[in-house]
Amino acid sequence: LFALLDALAAEGRPPRAVWLTHAHEDHVGAVAAVAARYRVPVRAHAQAAGRVPGVAVEPVREGELLGGRFLVLETPGHAREHLAFLDEESGALFCGDLVSTLSTIVVDPPEGDMAEYVRQLERMRALRPRTLFPAHGPPAPDAGARLSAYVAHRREREALVVAALEAGGGRLADVTARAYADTPG
Repeated sequence: LFALLDALAAEGRPPRAVWLTHAHEDHVGAVAAVAARYRVPVRAHAQAAGRVPGVAVEPVREGELLGGRFLVLETPGHAREHLAFLDEESGALFCGDLVSTLSTIVVDPPEGDMAEYVRQLERMRALRPRTLFPAHGPPAPDAGARLSAYVAHRREREALVVAALEAGGGRLADVTARAYADTPG
């Protein structure tokens, strides 16, 4: 990471800030080191304050324009403080853990909220981004199709959970086993 950032700085494109999509551990590990090395602020949702080790967070809000072109979008669901950044000019959506091109995203209560997560997927789809840049996996140039597939998958999974409950309920482990019978344990 430092080699890449140093090379960009040598080309006259030094880092100006760190933008965080959310404060989960797998997203903040190098933040303090990058912020200190390049003396740049860390920008994130206000709810990320105090959750990023070694740095103070400068809050951003829905509708702000960062770097002169990236629209801040509050996208809770996976995490309460989740953000995405949309370059309206190119259609690039830096979506953090809203979408992964490697697997589906875990939405784990109480921090995660599946209904809100699906609303945000639909909201992002309505913005008509061209390319998704997720935190996990390669870019997806078919943004609309990918977002539609995510929504469809969540709706299908919801139907399986309801069917598992209607089939007799039981302990959470029993319902989970029925609803996720197609998924390796």
